Amino acid sequence: NVTRTLRMGVFPITDVAGGHTFFVQNLQSVTGKWPAAVHATYQFGDQADYPFGKRQRFRDWGMWLVDDEATQRDAHPRYLVLKEDQPIADAAPWTCARGNDCSAQELHVRGKQHVDHLNRLRQRLAAGVALARVLNRTLVLPTFYCYCDKFWHRLHACAIADAADGSQPLPFLCPMDHIVDLSMWHGSMEVRTARPVPGSLASRQDGPWREGIPFRGAYWLRRLGNQPAIGMSVATLTTSAPAAAAMKVSPALLQATLTRPSAGAPAAAARHMTHAYVPGELGPHLVLPAGQTDRQLREAVAPYSHVSLLQVSLSDASAVLRCYEASSEATEVRRLVDFAFRAEWCYRPAEMTEEWTRVQLQGKPKRGAEPWCVWGFEMPSTLQTC
Repeated sequence: NVTRTLRMGVFPITDVAGGHTFFVQNLQSVTGKWPAAVHATYQFGDQADYPFGKRQRFRDWGMWLVDDEATQRDAHPRYLVLKEDQPIADAAPWTCARGNDCSAQELHVRGKQHVDHLNRLRQRLAAGVALARVLNRTLVLPTFYCYCDKFWHRLHACAIADAADGSQPLPFLCPMDHIVDLSMWHGSMEVRTARPVPGSLASRQDGPWREGIPFRGAYWLRRLGNQPAIGMSVATLTTSAPAAAAMKVSPALLQATLTRPSAGAPAAAARHMTHAYVPGELGPHLVLPAGQTDRQLREAVAPYSHVSLLQVSLSDASAVLRCYEASSEATEVRRLVDFAFRAEWCYRPAEMTEEWTRVQLQGKPKRGAEPWCVWGFEMPSTLQTC
Protein backbone atom coordinates (compact mmCIF):
# COMPACT_ATOMS: atom_id res chain seq x y z
CA ASN A 1 0.00 0.00 0.00
CA VAL A 2 1.78 3.10 -1.20
CA THR A 3 -0.05 5.39 1.23
CA ARG A 4 1.91 3.85 4.15
CA THR A 5 5.21 5.28 2.88
CA LEU A 6 4.08 8.17 0.71
CA ARG A 7 5.00 11.61 1.99
CA MET A 8 3.47 14.75 0.58
CA GLY A 9 4.51 18.37 0.85
CA VAL A 10 4.00 21.75 -0.72
CA PHE A 11 6.84 23.63 -2.40
CA PRO A 12 7.01 27.39 -1.85
CA ILE A 13 5.80 29.22 -4.95
CA THR A 14 9.02 31.24 -4.98
CA ASP A 15 10.95 27.97 -5.53
CA VAL A 16 8.54 26.06 -7.81
CA ALA A 17 6.49 28.70 -9.60
CA GLY A 18 3.10 28.22 -11.18
CA GLY A 19 2.43 29.73 -14.56
CA HIS A 20 0.33 32.53 -13.12
CA THR A 21 2.67 33.46 -10.27
CA PHE A 22 5.59 33.60 -12.70
CA PHE A 23 4.27 34.92 -16.03
CA VAL A 24 1.52 37.22 -14.70
CA GLN A 25 2.23 38.07 -11.09
CA ASN A 26 5.98 38.24 -11.87
CA LEU A 27 6.89 37.14 -8.35
CA GLN A 28 10.47 36.46 -9.45
CA SER A 29 10.76 40.18 -10.22
CA VAL A 30 8.90 41.32 -7.11
CA THR A 31 11.04 39.17 -4.77
CA GLY A 32 14.30 39.05 -6.75
CA LYS A 33 14.38 35.25 -6.33
CA TRP A 34 14.62 33.06 -9.43
CA PRO A 35 12.70 29.76 -8.98
CA ALA A 36 14.16 26.30 -9.44
CA ALA A 37 11.30 25.28 -11.73
CA VAL A 38 8.42 26.95 -13.58
CA HIS A 39 5.17 25.29 -14.64
CA ALA A 40 3.67 26.62 -17.87
CA THR A 41 0.06 26.09 -16.75
CA TYR A 42 -2.99 25.91 -18.99
CA GLN A 43 -3.18 29.31 -20.65
CA PHE A 44 -3.89 31.02 -23.99
CA GLY A 45 -2.53 30.54 -27.49
CA ASP A 46 -2.09 26.77 -27.60
CA GLN A 47 -3.68 24.82 -30.45
CA ALA A 48 -3.98 21.16 -31.41
CA ASP A 49 -0.98 21.45 -33.74
CA TYR A 50 1.41 23.20 -31.31
CA PRO A 51 1.60 24.78 -27.81
CA PHE A 52 2.32 28.28 -29.14
CA GLY A 53 1.35 30.06 -25.93
CA LYS A 54 3.48 27.95 -23.58
CA ARG A 55 6.54 28.21 -25.83
CA GLN A 56 6.29 31.99 -26.20
CA ARG A 57 5.91 32.49 -22.48
CA PHE A 58 9.12 30.51 -21.88
CA ARG A 59 10.91 32.31 -24.70
CA ASP A 60 9.99 35.72 -23.31
CA TRP A 61 11.81 34.84 -20.09
CA GLY A 62 14.82 33.14 -21.70
CA MET A 63 13.83 29.59 -20.70
CA TRP A 64 13.09 27.97 -24.07
CA LEU A 65 16.25 26.36 -25.40
CA VAL A 66 14.81 23.39 -27.29
CA ASP A 67 14.52 24.38 -30.93
CA ASP A 68 15.51 28.04 -31.28
CA GLU A 69 18.37 27.17 -33.63
CA ALA A 70 16.04 25.16 -35.85
CA THR A 71 13.06 27.50 -35.87
CA GLN A 72 14.68 30.91 -35.47
CA ARG A 73 17.61 30.80 -37.88
CA ASP A 74 17.52 33.21 -40.81
CA ALA A 75 19.62 32.80 -43.95
CA HIS A 76 19.73 36.59 -44.40
CA PRO A 77 19.17 38.04 -40.91
CA ARG A 78 17.37 41.37 -41.22
CA TYR A 79 15.09 42.59 -38.47
CA LEU A 80 12.85 45.54 -37.64
CA VAL A 81 13.10 46.20 -33.91
CA LEU A 82 10.06 47.99 -32.47
CA LYS A 83 10.75 50.29 -29.52
CA GLU A 84 8.08 51.59 -27.15
CA ASP A 85 8.61 55.35 -26.83
CA GLN A 86 5.60 56.27 -24.70
CA PRO A 87 5.80 56.10 -20.89
CA ILE A 88 3.84 53.47 -19.03
CA ALA A 89 1.25 55.17 -16.80
CA ASP A 90 0.46 54.11 -13.25
CA ALA A 91 -2.56 51.91 -12.71
CA ALA A 92 -5.78 53.84 -12.19
CA PRO A 93 -6.51 54.24 -8.46
CA TRP A 94 -8.89 51.69 -6.98
CA THR A 95 -11.32 53.23 -4.52
CA CYS A 96 -13.82 50.41 -4.18
CA ALA A 97 -13.00 48.24 -1.19
CA ARG A 98 -14.64 44.84 -1.12
CA GLY A 99 -18.15 44.94 0.23
CA ASN A 100 -18.71 48.62 -0.61
CA ASP A 101 -21.57 49.71 -2.84
CA CYS A 102 -19.66 51.16 -5.81
CA SER A 103 -20.97 52.31 -9.17
CA ALA A 104 -20.24 50.36 -12.35
CA GLN A 105 -18.14 53.29 -13.55
CA GLU A 106 -15.87 53.02 -10.50
CA LEU A 107 -15.66 49.24 -10.78
CA HIS A 108 -14.72 49.42 -14.47
CA VAL A 109 -12.04 52.10 -14.13
CA ARG A 110 -9.10 49.71 -14.40
CA GLY A 111 -10.74 47.51 -17.01
CA LYS A 112 -11.28 50.57 -19.20
CA GLN A 113 -7.73 51.76 -18.65
CA HIS A 114 -6.46 48.32 -19.66
CA VAL A 115 -8.59 48.03 -22.80
CA ASP A 116 -7.82 51.62 -23.87
CA HIS A 117 -4.10 50.96 -23.38
CA LEU A 118 -4.14 47.74 -25.40
CA ASN A 119 -6.26 49.29 -28.15
CA ARG A 120 -3.59 51.98 -28.59
CA LEU A 121 -0.79 49.42 -28.38
CA ARG A 122 -2.41 47.07 -30.90
CA GLN A 123 -2.89 49.96 -33.35
CA ARG A 124 0.78 50.95 -33.05
CA LEU A 125 1.82 47.32 -33.26
CA ALA A 126 -0.18 46.89 -36.48
CA ALA A 127 1.70 49.87 -37.93
CA GLY A 128 4.94 48.09 -37.06
CA VAL A 129 3.71 44.94 -38.80
CA ALA A 130 2.91 46.97 -41.92
CA LEU A 131 6.35 48.61 -41.89
CA ALA A 132 8.12 45.27 -41.44
CA ARG A 133 6.16 43.93 -44.39
CA VAL A 134 7.17 46.85 -46.63
CA LEU A 135 10.84 46.33 -45.74
CA ASN A 136 10.58 42.51 -45.61
CA ARG A 137 12.23 42.39 -42.19
CA THR A 138 11.42 40.00 -39.38
CA LEU A 139 9.63 41.85 -36.60
CA VAL A 140 11.17 42.10 -33.12
CA LEU A 141 8.46 43.01 -30.63
CA PRO A 142 8.69 45.45 -27.71
CA THR A 143 8.04 44.55 -24.09
CA PHE A 144 4.32 44.45 -23.27
CA TYR A 145 2.58 45.79 -20.16
CA CYS A 146 -1.00 45.18 -19.01
CA TYR A 147 -3.28 46.76 -16.41
CA CYS A 148 -5.65 43.79 -16.02
CA ASP A 149 -5.16 40.07 -15.68
CA LYS A 150 -6.61 37.92 -18.47
CA PHE A 151 -8.54 35.31 -16.56
CA TRP A 152 -11.58 33.10 -17.12
CA HIS A 153 -13.36 34.32 -13.99
CA ARG A 154 -14.26 37.59 -12.29
CA LEU A 155 -11.41 39.84 -11.14
CA HIS A 156 -10.80 41.70 -7.88
CA ALA A 157 -9.40 45.17 -8.70
CA CYS A 158 -8.32 43.72 -12.09
CA ALA A 159 -6.39 40.84 -10.48
CA ILE A 160 -7.36 37.29 -9.56
CA ALA A 161 -8.74 36.68 -6.08
CA ASP A 162 -6.21 37.41 -3.31
CA ALA A 163 -3.53 38.56 -5.78
CA ALA A 164 -4.74 42.17 -5.52
CA ASP A 165 -3.50 42.30 -1.93
CA GLY A 166 0.15 43.01 -2.67
CA SER A 167 1.21 40.15 -4.96
CA GLN A 168 0.04 41.44 -8.36
CA PRO A 169 1.93 44.43 -9.77
CA LEU A 170 -0.23 46.70 -11.94
CA PRO A 171 0.83 47.40 -14.58
CA PHE A 172 2.72 44.15 -15.05
CA LEU A 173 4.98 42.61 -17.67
CA CYS A 174 2.36 40.59 -19.53
CA PRO A 175 2.57 37.66 -21.95
CA MET A 176 1.99 38.18 -25.65
CA ASP A 177 -1.08 35.93 -25.43
CA HIS A 178 -2.83 38.67 -23.41
CA ILE A 179 -2.73 40.90 -26.50
CA VAL A 180 -3.07 38.73 -29.63
CA ASP A 181 -3.72 35.10 -30.55
CA LEU A 182 -0.25 33.63 -31.01
CA SER A 183 -1.41 30.82 -33.26
CA MET A 184 -2.71 33.33 -35.81
CA TRP A 185 0.72 34.96 -36.05
CA HIS A 186 2.04 31.55 -37.15
CA GLY A 187 -0.50 31.41 -39.99
CA SER A 188 -3.72 29.57 -40.69
CA MET A 189 -4.10 25.99 -39.48
CA GLU A 190 -3.80 24.68 -43.05
CA VAL A 191 -0.57 26.59 -43.63
CA ARG A 192 0.93 25.76 -40.23
CA THR A 193 0.39 22.03 -40.50
CA ALA A 194 1.91 21.94 -44.01
CA ARG A 195 5.28 23.25 -42.77
CA PRO A 196 7.99 20.62 -42.23
CA VAL A 197 8.86 21.86 -38.71
CA PRO A 198 5.87 22.05 -36.31
CA GLY A 199 5.42 25.45 -34.70
CA SER A 200 7.61 27.28 -37.21
CA LEU A 201 6.93 30.73 -38.64
CA ALA A 202 6.65 32.05 -42.19
CA SER A 203 9.97 32.46 -43.99
CA ARG A 204 9.13 35.93 -45.34
CA GLN A 205 7.40 38.97 -43.91
CA ASP A 206 5.86 40.00 -47.25
CA GLY A 207 4.19 36.70 -48.14
CA PRO A 208 0.46 35.89 -48.40
CA TRP A 209 -1.56 36.91 -45.33
CA ARG A 210 -2.39 33.27 -44.51
CA GLU A 211 1.32 32.68 -43.82
CA GLY A 212 1.20 34.85 -40.69
CA ILE A 213 3.84 37.22 -39.30
CA PRO A 214 7.48 36.23 -38.67
CA PHE A 215 8.50 37.71 -35.32
CA ARG A 216 10.83 37.52 -32.33
CA GLY A 217 10.01 38.41 -28.74
CA ALA A 218 11.80 41.21 -26.90
CA TYR A 219 14.02 38.77 -24.97
CA TRP A 220 15.51 37.50 -28.24
CA LEU A 221 17.67 40.64 -28.40
CA ARG A 222 19.45 39.56 -25.19
CA ARG A 223 20.61 36.36 -26.89
CA LEU A 224 22.68 38.20 -29.49
CA GLY A 225 25.72 38.69 -27.27
CA ASN A 226 27.60 35.92 -29.07
CA GLN A 227 26.44 37.08 -32.52
CA PRO A 228 28.00 40.55 -32.95
CA ALA A 229 27.47 40.45 -36.71
CA ILE A 230 23.76 40.75 -35.93
CA GLY A 231 23.61 42.37 -32.49
CA MET A 232 26.10 45.14 -33.30
CA SER A 233 24.86 45.87 -36.83
CA VAL A 234 22.33 48.54 -35.82
CA ALA A 235 20.67 51.64 -37.26
CA THR A 236 17.63 53.66 -36.17
CA LEU A 237 14.93 54.73 -38.63
CA THR A 238 13.33 57.98 -37.49
CA THR A 239 11.27 60.88 -38.84
CA SER A 240 13.10 63.54 -36.81
CA ALA A 241 16.74 64.48 -36.43
CA PRO A 242 18.53 63.28 -33.26
CA ALA A 243 18.51 65.69 -30.33
CA ALA A 244 22.27 65.48 -29.84
CA ALA A 245 24.76 66.98 -32.29
CA ALA A 246 25.62 64.56 -35.08
CA MET A 247 29.04 64.35 -36.70
CA LYS A 248 29.50 65.05 -40.39
CA VAL A 249 30.08 61.67 -42.03
CA SER A 250 32.36 61.53 -45.06
CA PRO A 251 30.30 61.09 -48.27
CA ALA A 252 33.05 58.84 -49.62
CA LEU A 253 32.77 56.59 -46.56
CA LEU A 254 29.02 56.27 -46.99
CA GLN A 255 29.34 55.58 -50.70
CA ALA A 256 31.78 52.77 -49.97
CA THR A 257 29.58 51.07 -47.37
CA LEU A 258 26.01 51.50 -48.59
CA THR A 259 24.36 48.50 -50.18
CA ARG A 260 23.90 49.02 -53.89
CA PRO A 261 20.24 49.50 -54.90
CA SER A 262 18.70 46.53 -56.67
CA ALA A 263 18.19 46.62 -60.41
CA GLY A 264 15.55 49.16 -61.37
CA ALA A 265 15.46 50.89 -57.97
CA PRO A 266 16.37 54.56 -58.45
CA ALA A 267 19.46 55.57 -56.49
CA ALA A 268 17.83 59.01 -56.12
CA ALA A 269 15.35 57.53 -53.64
CA ALA A 270 18.05 57.53 -50.96
CA ARG A 271 18.52 61.28 -51.34
CA HIS A 272 15.50 61.81 -49.11
CA MET A 273 17.34 59.97 -46.33
CA THR A 274 19.65 61.84 -43.96
CA HIS A 275 22.45 59.78 -42.41
CA ALA A 276 23.23 61.16 -38.94
CA TYR A 277 25.67 59.63 -36.47
CA VAL A 278 25.92 60.78 -32.87
CA PRO A 279 29.29 59.86 -31.29
CA GLY A 280 28.89 57.30 -28.55
CA GLU A 281 25.72 55.71 -29.96
CA LEU A 282 25.46 52.24 -31.47
CA GLY A 283 24.65 52.86 -35.12
CA PRO A 284 23.48 55.82 -37.17
CA HIS A 285 20.10 57.58 -37.29
CA LEU A 286 18.44 57.29 -40.70
CA VAL A 287 16.19 60.34 -40.87
CA LEU A 288 13.33 60.08 -43.37
CA PRO A 289 10.38 62.49 -43.59
CA ALA A 290 7.03 61.13 -42.45
CA GLY A 291 4.36 60.21 -44.96
CA GLN A 292 6.18 57.98 -47.46
CA THR A 293 4.49 55.61 -49.86
CA ASP A 294 5.48 51.96 -49.55
CA ARG A 295 7.61 52.18 -52.72
CA GLN A 296 9.36 55.37 -51.62
CA LEU A 297 10.09 53.90 -48.21
CA ARG A 298 11.40 50.63 -49.62
CA GLU A 299 13.71 52.42 -52.08
CA ALA A 300 14.98 54.89 -49.48
CA VAL A 301 15.93 52.14 -47.03
CA ALA A 302 17.33 49.75 -49.67
CA PRO A 303 20.92 51.11 -49.41
CA TYR A 304 20.89 50.01 -45.76
CA SER A 305 19.86 46.41 -46.33
CA HIS A 306 23.20 45.33 -44.84
CA VAL A 307 22.02 46.57 -41.41
CA SER A 308 20.81 43.58 -39.38
CA LEU A 309 18.85 45.42 -36.67
CA LEU A 310 16.87 48.39 -37.94
CA GLN A 311 15.29 50.05 -34.90
CA VAL A 312 12.19 52.22 -35.02
CA SER A 313 9.95 53.66 -32.32
CA LEU A 314 6.28 52.71 -32.40
CA SER A 315 5.45 56.40 -33.00
CA ASP A 316 7.76 56.64 -36.02
CA ALA A 317 6.49 53.30 -37.32
CA SER A 318 3.01 54.86 -37.35
CA ALA A 319 4.18 58.07 -39.03
CA VAL A 320 6.73 57.11 -41.69
CA LEU A 321 4.36 55.11 -43.92
CA ARG A 322 1.40 56.96 -45.47
CA CYS A 323 -0.17 54.67 -48.10
CA TYR A 324 0.28 51.82 -50.58
CA GLU A 325 0.77 52.46 -54.27
CA ALA A 326 -0.90 49.15 -55.20
CA SER A 327 -4.45 48.40 -54.06
CA SER A 328 -3.60 44.69 -53.90
CA GLU A 329 -1.04 45.33 -51.15
CA ALA A 330 -3.46 47.49 -49.16
CA THR A 331 -5.99 44.64 -49.34
CA GLU A 332 -3.39 42.04 -48.32
CA VAL A 333 -2.37 44.04 -45.24
CA ARG A 334 -6.01 44.55 -44.26
CA ARG A 335 -6.59 40.80 -44.42
CA LEU A 336 -3.42 40.09 -42.47
CA VAL A 337 -4.35 42.48 -39.65
CA ASP A 338 -7.94 41.20 -39.51
CA PHE A 339 -6.54 37.69 -39.15
CA ALA A 340 -3.58 38.23 -36.82
CA PHE A 341 -5.23 40.75 -34.46
CA ARG A 342 -8.51 38.90 -33.98
CA ALA A 343 -9.01 38.81 -30.22
CA GLU A 344 -11.68 39.64 -27.66
CA TRP A 345 -12.07 39.36 -23.92
CA CYS A 346 -14.51 40.38 -21.19
CA TYR A 347 -12.92 42.00 -18.14
CA ARG A 348 -15.46 41.79 -15.32
CA PRO A 349 -15.07 42.84 -11.68
CA ALA A 350 -15.99 40.36 -8.96
CA GLU A 351 -17.45 43.24 -6.98
CA MET A 352 -20.39 43.27 -9.45
CA THR A 353 -21.48 39.74 -8.54
CA GLU A 354 -24.87 40.80 -7.14
CA GLU A 355 -25.72 42.94 -10.16
CA TRP A 356 -24.53 40.15 -12.47
CA THR A 357 -26.89 37.70 -10.78
CA ARG A 358 -29.84 40.13 -10.90
CA VAL A 359 -29.42 40.85 -14.62
CA GLN A 360 -29.05 37.15 -15.41
CA LEU A 361 -32.37 36.41 -13.69
CA GLN A 362 -34.07 39.04 -15.85
CA GLY A 363 -32.75 37.48 -19.05
CA LYS A 364 -29.20 37.23 -20.32
CA PRO A 365 -28.24 40.37 -22.31
CA LYS A 366 -26.79 40.22 -25.80
CA ARG A 367 -23.08 39.58 -26.15
CA GLY A 368 -21.22 42.86 -25.88
CA ALA A 369 -24.00 44.57 -23.89
CA GLU A 370 -23.33 42.93 -20.53
CA PRO A 371 -23.10 45.62 -17.82
CA TRP A 372 -20.41 43.65 -15.96
CA CYS A 373 -18.01 43.53 -18.95
CA VAL A 374 -15.40 45.86 -20.33
CA TRP A 375 -14.92 44.30 -23.76
CA GLY A 376 -11.69 44.37 -25.72
CA PHE A 377 -10.47 44.82 -28.38
CA GLU A 378 -10.86 47.15 -31.33
CA MET A 379 -9.53 45.94 -34.66
CA PRO A 380 -6.56 48.14 -35.71
CA SER A 381 -7.03 50.28 -38.80
CA THR A 382 -4.74 49.92 -41.83
CA LEU A 383 -3.54 52.28 -44.54
CA GLN A 384 -5.29 52.75 -47.86
CA THR A 385 -4.16 53.05 -51.48
CA CYS A 386 -2.47 56.36 -52.38
